[in-house]
Amino acid sequence: MGSNTGKRNVTLQLSRIQPYGTFVNEIDRHADRTRETADYIATLAHELSELADTTDLAVLRYLLEMARDEARAAARRAEPGGQDD
Repeated sequence: MGSNTGKRNVTLQLSRIQPYGTFVNEIDRHADRTRETADYIATLAHELSELADTTDLAVLRYLLEMARDEARAAARRAEPGGQDD
């Protein structure tokens, strides 16, 4: 009776372990969210830099362009196999 109980406990513990694929899917979802967020930030920064340009806010335009470039690089890094330039 004692050895059966031990085997049952191991089976119960193993059933709680998530398959490796679940972990990979979670990583993929995180990368997708990171990429989408970075793309969105890049788009906003670009639009704001154009707005700053129309009002002669050169330094602000420059900073927004830098933010756009960084967001685009972050989106590329979040791509599967993505690397920074």
